[in-house]
Amino acid sequence: MKSNAYKIYSLIAVICCINSIFSANTTWTWVGGTSGNLTTWSTKTNWTTSDGDATIGTGDTAVINTGQTNYPVLTGNITITRLKMTGGTLDFNSRNFTCTNAIIITGGTFTGTSGDVTV
Repeated sequence: MKSNAYKIYSLIAVICCINSIFSANTTWTWVGGTSGNLTTWSTKTNWTTSDGDATIGTGDTAVINTGQTNYPVLTGNITITRLKMTGGTLDFNSRNFTCTNAIIITGGTFTGTSGDVTV
């Protein structure tokens, strides 16, 4: 017969697993090109994601791949968890960019006349 403590620990483990599944970070991939906002970082439709209602932000991963016509320009200070960049350009536009986990760059460039990058 299993003790009540064992059952409680098992329940806590299941709850923790469910919580980690539903609180997973969202990955946003840049596609650019929304009419009137071709390069605006904060325009939701410039990104593809499975997260229907949110916008890119803290806790998320941004992916910028080569082969796009338009690339993102920051329109405000940004904080995300990860940036993965395989090509293109990210223009800081005199804004601050904070990445709390990692920046992985295999291609592409950063531009901008001022602003801070924090990792």
